[in-house]
Amino acid sequence: MSERVVITGIGPVTPLGVGKEAAWEALSANRTRVMERELRVDLAEYERAALVPMPAEWHLEDLRDPTLLLAEECAEYRDLRYAIRAMRLAVEDAGLDVDREANGIGAIYAFEAPGMEAMVRHMLSMPPEALMVEQPQLYPFVSKHFYHTHSFFYVHVLGKAMGLHGMSTCVHNACASGAFAIEMAAQQIRSGAAPVMLVAGAEAFETGVRVRYLRGMETYAEGTEMRPFDVSPTGFYVGEGGTALVLEARSHADARGARVYAEYAGGGFAQQSWKHAMPDVPANRLAAASRKAMGDAGVNPGEVDLVVPHGAGSGISDGYEAHTLGELFEKHSRVPMCPLKAYLGHQLGNCVLAELAAGLTMMEHGMVLGQPFDGETNGRVPLELVRSNRQHAVQIMLKLATGFTGHDAAMVFRKG
Repeated sequence: MSERVVITGIGPVTPLGVGKEAAWEALSANRTRVMERELRVDLAEYERAALVPMPAEWHLEDLRDPTLLLAEECAEYRDLRYAIRAMRLAVEDAGLDVDREANGIGAIYAFEAPGMEAMVRHMLSMPPEALMVEQPQLYPFVSKHFYHTHSFFYVHVLGKAMGLHGMSTCVHNACASGAFAIEMAAQQIRSGAAPVMLVAGAEAFETGVRVRYLRGMETYAEGTEMRPFDVSPTGFYVGEGGTALVLEARSHADARGARVYAEYAGGGFAQQSWKHAMPDVPANRLAAASRKAMGDAGVNPGEVDLVVPHGAGSGISDGYEAHTLGELFEKHSRVPMCPLKAYLGHQLGNCVLAELAAGLTMMEHGMVLGQPFDGETNGRVPLELVRSNRQHAVQIMLKLATGFTGHDAAMVFRKG
């Protein structure tokens, strides 16, 4: 019989507050932090865009730890610093005492584009004469930062920061990365390879390059409001932050008397074979993944107490999810639904983990958050889009994710 997997630690570093208590205080007060910021696109052009940024000082993390190599070089990578801070918060929240010299703890990291923002920022800051030389002379300007865009650099730095010795790697499944990371970590625990695994992710925006790309696809919000599943889709704005979760074998957690937030009861995953931004609605692999997750968990749709959807705010993505939910749930179902990107921004590779941390905290407090912006539901979703905070006992939560280029995922969590 395989080990049951539970979550014993939550470490959110959000624009609304650092740590579980501060983040929950802001979420339950329906606060957001959507701002317009000028982001550099190239040497001569800037892009003004709405986003959910972190306060300037909140990414700070002491990188003078002697176990961290290249600390000076990685210090400018705010996503790494968000992730390190989140991991330390999660480990503290779980009450874990990590023996840096001898442990079998591993970690799975969810990053959409590791190091890319720092590399682009560096290239945009190069002197003009560097851009006019032959490529052999250009290489010294970019080589270090090109190296840092490889995920093994992130595995190295984050593993060193925490003193981990178990199986660790990065995953890149677009906006569903966090879900795939959780499943990989859970498989290590279920197989008996590790009693404890960390899952972490982060996102930071230094430049407007990705924003320009998303605007070209007509998925980026032009204003400072995001209204998922709305009759007039707004698109999304990006957000910054870091999140970490501690996953643990139930037997290990019980033996040390750990508090358990929830059990990861089942997961379903699918690929759309490179459908890019246009999901394969007739095939509806997200619905199949959801049925697999609920089957693994031994629950039916009528037993689900809360759905936390991907809720990207675009007509195409929301329409795909609405079609999925229509296949899973009866019309006018009483199950509440709570999209969270309007609060946290779309944190791309970290979005699943950031939203899951908020969902687990809703489960802990027995409350479903309302939406921070008014709107009119498009009528295509069979669930209730909760408009104002509501006390609601959540025993079973379904989290959905659908990533760019066709990464579909569904996860079921059972309280306690």
